[in-house]
Amino acid sequence: MTLHLQARPFLNEGRIESLVDPRIGGDYDGEEARRLAFVASLCIRSSAKWRPSMTEVTNMIGHTLYLDQKATNACPFLK
Repeated sequence: MTLHLQARPFLNEGRIESLVDPRIGGDYDGEEARRLAFVASLCIRSSAKWRPSMTEVTNMIGHTLYLDQKATNACPFLK
C-alpha cells in the first residue's frame, strides 16, 4: 500500500495526529500540523491538474514558516 493511500483516510477524517511521527509525542504545534496536512492533501489529489505546482507548495509552506518566524521574532520568549 502506498503512503498516500494510507494517509488519505486520516486526512479526510481530520485525524492529523495519527499522521505525526509517534516519536515526537505531543511536542508539536497542532495548528501547524493541520496546515501542513492540508497542503499534503492537495498534493495527493488523484488528478494531476488539481494538484498544486511545487512552486505553489513551497509558497504555502514558506508562508507558514514565515509567519511562525515572524511570531517568534516578535515574541522573544518563544525562542
